[in-house]
Amino acid sequence: MSCSTSLVPRRVNQVIDERKRAEKRSQELEIQLSKVIADTLIADMQSAGELKASPYSRHYHRSDDPTRALSFLQAIASSFEKSPNPTAEPFTLILSSSPATQTATSTTTVLVLGSDDARTKAAGEALKAKLGVKGGGKGVRWSGKWVGVWKDAKEGESLKEVLANL
Repeated sequence: MSCSTSLVPRRVNQVIDERKRAEKRSQELEIQLSKVIADTLIADMQSAGELKASPYSRHYHRSDDPTRALSFLQAIASSFEKSPNPTAEPFTLILSSSPATQTATSTTTVLVLGSDDARTKAAGEALKAKLGVKGGGKGVRWSGKWVGVWKDAKEGESLKEVLANL
């Protein structure tokens, strides 16, 4: 900081306050974005229902800041659940988030949301068996973690197989 020694405490407090405001704004934007993503998933679900397809299943993956990945995926799931009548048809959503820059020790967060406990549990068990995801849950939510470099060509295809077999 380029200030006199006597101003350092005031400048530190100013930096802390600015950081808190930025964090609060970031959380507000995540909530808004989670609603948009949930609305997109619901619209997709409704159009799939009009085609009378088998139970709706979808994987949604994104790259995020690893420290907030689970909270953001939970915000999407909450927005999805709060939307008008998203559970009219059986469904399984698998939401995943991996860091933008990945290494062999990167952690990908996975969240499963299902229309009922049985679908959610079956998806979680399939993720454990097929990909080695470690996790658990109860009710209509299941969360876990997978370690490694996430590649849609491999892990994404495995998730498609899991969803197809539910």
